[in-house]
Amino acid sequence: MSSVISKLGNASSVTSAPSCHGEGEDKTYTYSGFEIYTCPNGSEDMIIEILITSSSISTPKGIKVGSSKNDVFAQYGKNYTESGYYYVYETGSKSIQFFMSGDTVEEIDYYYDV
Repeated sequence: MSSVISKLGNASSVTSAPSCHGEGEDKTYTYSGFEIYTCPNGSEDMIIEILITSSSISTPKGIKVGSSKNDVFAQYGKNYTESGYYYVYETGSKSIQFFMSGDTVEEIDYYYDV
């Protein structure tokens, strides 16, 4: 996370709680339009999740909050798993998840397995 902070600057807020992944603290770094979740990895904070809530940020394929379900299918295909309101596209140890409200993307969640 230290290299991310050097590029993005300090978060508007940082919260922490005892880690679910080992010794130390899990942290949430809040920026305008997105949050970064970390867990301890030695002396560093390792990124495990990025949650996008702003329509000003898009995926490399152009999907953003406010995009339609059909936009997601056109860019990512239909090889997904549906989990509640999420359409989950997995690639090895990481996934991109689109939280849908009806036919509209409400949040985009990049998740990395630890």
